[in-house]
Amino acid sequence: MTVDFQSQPQGEDITPEQTPEVAFFHDGPLVKFTEIHGDHLYEQTTVYRRAVALVEDIAIDLFRVEGGETHDWMLHHGGTTPTFSLPMESGTFTPTEWLRGGTENVRSAMTDGAWSAQWPVGTVTSRVTMMGATKTTLFGLETWPLDNATITDAYPPTQTLAVRRSDDTPFLAVWDSWQDTPNLIEIHAAQNRPDAVRITTRSHTYHAVFGGGVANFDDGIRVEHDGAFALLRDDDAATLIGGSRLTFRNGQHTLSLGADQPATL
Repeated sequence: MTVDFQSQPQGEDITPEQTPEVAFFHDGPLVKFTEIHGDHLYEQTTVYRRAVALVEDIAIDLFRVEGGETHDWMLHHGGTTPTFSLPMESGTFTPTEWLRGGTENVRSAMTDGAWSAQWPVGTVTSRVTMMGATKTTLFGLETWPLDNATITDAYPPTQTLAVRRSDDTPFLAVWDSWQDTPNLIEIHAAQNRPDAVRITTRSHTYHAVFGGGVANFDDGIRVEHDGAFALLRDDDAATLIGGSRLTFRNGQHTLSLGADQPATL
């Protein structure tokens, strides 16, 4: 993630005050979760944080940035040119120096809604699905080969996705991959906030909520908690990370978890 077209400082240039910290790490049977805070990597940001939850073989990935004017979520991936779920048109991209060593082949689209991109790597298909946000611009780029200084037949350009926003809406992406059949069936964003999602796999339905507060979903589930992350699996299992209060409601049925102080339950 870049802010205002500036790359993060490299490791040897990071001061002690800028050094990111692992705020949460949980290796549980229901979910693997980690959250890293790098709030001081950029002078203009007050929040610069990434949290990832691994559920079955699916990664739910939230990147929060507050501060600065332009946020670019970047992905360099292997394989061939990705297929997008929305129509892409020929376009231009700035800063042009980011394309140095690559090609001028730029595809772009503007969208307020969710979208996905997928690409093959050998016999595996990889996919990323990103939840929507107002005035999002998506770019498909060809940048310099990661393993070579120039493009050759043996070293094609690197496929790069850039997702650009000019506000503080977090970037919520869901990653999955498969050989024969996807395990991930459906993805639905929460109705009232951009950092919560419902996913359905071939085995279960999960409601995932990053950060405290209330999340309402279109299937009638209401989640309220005060931690870093909460997860409900169907109606039989739940996890709360870094909090003391968790409540799931579905009509007249309620499931509550609590502790005397912040904990992982």
